[in-house]
Amino acid sequence: MWIRQLPEPMKIEIVGFLGKLLITSTLKTELGPVLRLLLKGAAQGATIEEIMKVTDLSESVIREQADWLIRRGMLEEVEEDFVLTLNGNELYKRLIVSEQLDSGGWDIFFDVDHDRVLFKNHLETLVEIEKTVTPSLYQKENPFNTLKLIEATMPPEEVIEQLEAEQLTVKLQFQKGTKPHVRPFILRAIPTYFEEIIDTSLLIETSSNILEGPFFDLHYLIESIHLKEPSLFQQITADEWEQLERFREERPDWLSNEAYSLLKKRDMYKRFKETSLYMDKETGSFSREAPPMSQQNGEKSLGTNRSSALFIHFQKELFEKGYDMEMFEVEYDSYYAVKQIPVSWLEEYMNQGVAHESWS
Repeated sequence: MWIRQLPEPMKIEIVGFLGKLLITSTLKTELGPVLRLLLKGAAQGATIEEIMKVTDLSESVIREQADWLIRRGMLEEVEEDFVLTLNGNELYKRLIVSEQLDSGGWDIFFDVDHDRVLFKNHLETLVEIEKTVTPSLYQKENPFNTLKLIEATMPPEEVIEQLEAEQLTVKLQFQKGTKPHVRPFILRAIPTYFEEIIDTSLLIETSSNILEGPFFDLHYLIESIHLKEPSLFQQITADEWEQLERFREERPDWLSNEAYSLLKKRDMYKRFKETSLYMDKETGSFSREAPPMSQQNGEKSLGTNRSSALFIHFQKELFEKGYDMEMFEVEYDSYYAVKQIPVSWLEEYMNQGVAHESWS
């Protein structure tokens, strides 16, 4: 699969609704404040005296709480101080993630037409990618398939572990009674699904996973060219053609050389008349098969804005196939086709360095 970098980015507008996805962890409430502080203290090398000073608790209470973690293999006592075990260190990392989750969440943009959510999370310390797209997680007021949503943000493993352990709760809030928002994006490249390409200098090799969904439907203009009935045929009626065909079959000696030549030309035209060539004007790609037609857009008149490259390519192809170029007359058509583009290729449209619409 190849894609073509567009000389100028294409602006794409998607209509949807704004909402917020909130994630909280039950791990904090399960552990309690003292147990959490013990884990943090052990991770930071704090002494029992320092923990007592911060908590204002007695040593006996501290040791009683620590014993709960020791019996579960999370802490061990070394020279009267607490040290995290391997399991305890894993629990500590999950605890830190839990606290960060409670202060974050996702502002989301739900695209009702294409059944997916675009979101930007606020866990800047946890993820490298700020925006990504997943399949729709919206079902009435509640999200589903939340594991895929969180996985799509590439968080630390601890987040996934908490979700799988049912230690995360997710709540989706949508603004109700509001009008749909139009959010602009830009598309910098388009897949070339067709057979031949005019300009290969802008082609970029891609990997197979670049076409993983979800997708949105891009409606784009297709220009087509096909043979027009030669002018020399247009003065001959259907009845006259029928008679000439009958004579060729039944009384060939009645036909003149000119009549034979005319019938041969017509045979050739009939053999080639279904030949068409289609051009995707966005990528300059050619196809001999008609690309899928969009159901949302009607035909569009080209006027005089016809592609010379399409004409030259079609002319060359028919010549090489042996068509009588004295009969070479063409007609143009155009229509909107639909192409599925991975949503992950979209970038949020920025105007002078400022997002078109705030995510907050």
